[in-house]
Parts: sequence; structure tokens; C-alpha cells
Amino acid sequence: MDAINVPPGEALQEFLGDYNLSQSQLARELRVPVRRINTIVRGERSITADTAGRLACYFGNRADF
Repeated sequence: MDAINVPPGEALQEFLGDYNLSQSQLARELRVPVRRINTIVRGERSITADTAGRLACYFGNRADF
């Protein structure tokens, strides 16, 4: 069975909903610009290693999740 590839921005948007967070709240928690979160969610920016690490620490996942 093939794995389903969910775009990073779509997955992040789901996490925001699951955790009842706004993009602004997450940006504050991660200490990154709101624009970074917004452009990832809109699919205009990929997730860098730095951002992946911050997201992993915050949500309790692996950085390559």
C-alpha cells in the first residue's frame, strides 16, 4: 500500500485545528515570524530544518514527521 503524501502546509493546518491554535499563536510559541507559518500553510514555502525542529519540539513529533 502506498503512503499518502499530505502537503506540509495542509498537515500544519490540521495540527493548528487539532490544538486550537491560530497561526499567530504558533508563531509566538515557536519564536518565528507569523509570515513564515502563513506561507507554509498556504503552500508557498517549504519547511526548513530549523522550522521542522521547532515544530517537532512543540508538537512532540520527530522533525521528519
